[in-house]
Amino acid sequence: MRRLVLLAAVAAALVAGTARADVFEVVPTTSTALVPPAPAMPEQLDEAQLLGLWQGAGAQYGVPWQVLAAINKVESNFGRNMGPSSAGAVGWMQFMPATWMEYGIDANGDGIADPWNPADAIYSAGR
Repeated sequence: MRRLVLLAAVAAALVAGTARADVFEVVPTTSTALVPPAPAMPEQLDEAQLLGLWQGAGAQYGVPWQVLAAINKVESNFGRNMGPSSAGAVGWMQFMPATWMEYGIDANGDGIADPWNPADAIYSAGR
């Protein structure tokens, strides 16, 4: 239901011709993970933890782990700059909200598909 509400709001904004990077910030997100957690201090992982996530996601989805590492480096500098970007992308792998709603998964099993969570974001990028 939450996805439908968000997708309807995005579609309405696109039809109205108001394509702005902040359009996703005004959508009510009662429990979606498209708004940075408070406080917006990103979780930092060490090299071994990141390597494990890249390799696990790569193996599961048939993507070279180096590709996931490169995306992670370019998009968020390994979780140090998680947006939102000027285009509205968010989280560890800088997903656009509509893309996250389509491909985001709960990789860590906490019940929430969260682009701000490194496992969720990296596995979703592999997907």
